[in-house]
Amino acid sequence: MAVGFQLRYSNVVKRIKETIDEDTLSMIAGYWYWTIPIVNWIRLKSQGGGQIVDQAIHLTDLARFFAGEVESVYAVYTERGRNTKEDKALGFDNWASYVVSLKFKNDVIGCIYSTYALYPAIFGTTRDESIKDEATRESSVIMDIICREMLIRYVHPSEARVYRKDRECEIYKLSGDPTTDMYRAFIEAVLTRDKGLLCTLYEDSYKTMVVSLAANESAMTGKCIHLSTFF
Repeated sequence: MAVGFQLRYSNVVKRIKETIDEDTLSMIAGYWYWTIPIVNWIRLKSQGGGQIVDQAIHLTDLARFFAGEVESVYAVYTERGRNTKEDKALGFDNWASYVVSLKFKNDVIGCIYSTYALYPAIFGTTRDESIKDEATRESSVIMDIICREMLIRYVHPSEARVYRKDRECEIYKLSGDPTTDMYRAFIEAVLTRDKGLLCTLYEDSYKTMVVSLAANESAMTGKCIHLSTFF
């Protein structure tokens, strides 16, 4: 079994981490807009766990990477938007849209919202080759990191834009392939038995999964889940 949060291997994500003002970091907000999963078993919340476990877990991991440990989670989900006969015929039995509120131990707050209710051609899911300028293409995945008088916007997977008061926007561009870099680091760690080569240790990745499962628990019970008592 392997846990791979490849975004931590992105040079863009590393630059974001370096840019964040930890003393004034206030809020993290991110969304992941998608459609019915291609893989059949992921369409079932009983097997895939829903989008917060299947997909938006990468945003949860980034939020932990940027802000630290989560103290509590409150979530609300809905099946509206994907509960039609047509969706059922496609084998979809899952929540359609998700909102997760996070409270971090350092008093930073966060929100992750996502949906399966959209269609394949929206945003970056199917590229319109007639659009040649990358800047005109919207991303279906965005994360905003807010510090005092600074907004860092991560536009998955290609760049981050840093907006500061009275300064021009600074842009960090992706170089290389984070997934390939993750595989290389994993292979090298196995060969050398050096876990220090990894950006995503199993023990840390486990904590991200706990946050995602706590969100599901909150949505199903209507309760705020405190991580200290959840697992």
